Amino acid sequence: MSASESYSPDLLSRAKEFWYIFDKRYLRDDHDLTQLFLNCNLLKLNPATGGLGFNLDWMFFLLKNRMRADPLNYEQSFSIEVLPYKDGIVKLANDQRQIINDHLRDFIEIQQAFELFGQGVLYDERREAVHKMDGTFPRHLVGYRRWHGFIKAAVSVGESIDFWLNLDRSMLIAYQSKLKPLDTKQNNPYVDKETLTEYESSCMSLDFKSLDEAYNYYFP
Repeated sequence: MSASESYSPDLLSRAKEFWYIFDKRYLRDDHDLTQLFLNCNLLKLNPATGGLGFNLDWMFFLLKNRMRADPLNYEQSFSIEVLPYKDGIVKLANDQRQIINDHLRDFIEIQQAFELFGQGVLYDERREAVHKMDGTFPRHLVGYRRWHGFIKAAVSVGESIDFWLNLDRSMLIAYQSKLKPLDTKQNNPYVDKETLTEYESSCMSLDFKSLDEAYNYYFP
């Protein structure tokens, strides 16, 4: 049985619209977005060029390094080091959450939107391409690790555990659901239903420490 039978036409439409708006918001170049990223240290000054450079991996690698140094207490040290960027992290987290809530009604729909994204089955005629994570497989899908690092930072500075834990779990399903979709193919295959159910069962019960271990394993 194909997983395609699990998704209503309405959900498919709204998931496609969500990813279209989400990409449009964060892949553009404007002053407000630049400031938002600067406030989170996701952009920083490059001393060599005098210009701004992306620093998108810093939260994930900080988390990874603290896990390696002190597996029992790494969350506390990570929280201390991201705290100076609290205001920026909260603003970016709220910005992301608003877009999600504008298009997806509950945790189940968020999970399904990420499953569809991971499978690469949301072909968008406006882009003439599929909504999926950029990169080759598997370790070059760096958007997943970057987002996990940001999610952990958001929770560390006080953002909703329930919302972001569900999102982080859903993102791991998306990562595991990858089928090497073609960018411009309008009918990429779905994961079979049995396999997807296994991913859901294994991922949706994980706590944050288990998710940290999983992302650390997939992105060594």
